[in-house]
Amino acid sequence: MGKGEYDLYKIIDLVRRRSGMFIGEPSTISMSIYLSGYQQAMRDIGAKDVTSPDFYEFHNWVQRKLGYPSSTAGWSNMILANILGLPPNHSWNISFKLDASEEQHDQALKRFFEFIDEYRGKGKTNNEQT
Repeated sequence: MGKGEYDLYKIIDLVRRRSGMFIGEPSTISMSIYLSGYQQAMRDIGAKDVTSPDFYEFHNWVQRKLGYPSSTAGWSNMILANILGLPPNHSWNISFKLDASEEQHDQALKRFFEFIDEYRGKGKTNNEQT
């Protein structure tokens, strides 16, 4: 990775080691907000995204992995809903996030890291070669 380039997975690995320092509360929602802000900052300074596989496709990968009919809820919500035991066809509303315990949010963040490892080739499975 050269100067003026970034790899989102390097940042994710840093957050994994010290999540409290980077995202505060351990949750997929906090992680999603942090990563979105980081990506925007990199775009603002003109840094080239060399993340591979493309993180943008992670939404669709999670959708297929967990059996959701679409990925519009985003990976953070789909992973948390799965931890909460909500079926893939449930109706989305904001309250399910508020009903989750700290432990469930923490479990969802751990699941995110597991899924990231699987997605990024440390094991892309389920025939999802995107």
